[in-house]
Amino acid sequence: MARPGPEADPVGACLAGELANRDEFETDLGKLATLWGVYVDPDHRGKGFGVKMFQEALKLGLEMGFDSVETYVRITNTHGQRVAGAFGTTPYMQQHIASLRDPKIFQNDEAQKALGREVSDG
Repeated sequence: MARPGPEADPVGACLAGELANRDEFETDLGKLATLWGVYVDPDHRGKGFGVKMFQEALKLGLEMGFDSVETYVRITNTHGQRVAGAFGTTPYMQQHIASLRDPKIFQNDEAQKALGREVSDG
């Protein structure tokens, strides 16, 4: 039997994500779950699928006994920021990313100190 195409199940064709158990972490808000991304195929964006998935993930988290949820949304993803904010999330920390292929990454004094190397003052 052939697998149904996207026209038969548009939600299954355009969504991906994962709700992870972070039971080793307790927060001020209790037991923490992590929602690792809500991804909607570009052809299906703007149709409410991301909001629906976020909502269903939160319901699942409650059913699984979690008290709070963290999620990761790129700072450049303004739509994702709005969706997460609509469900009461607030920014918690800022992530910094650097290319390990950039030879200049370790050439400043702070990086050298962090690596345990002596830095000359003059």
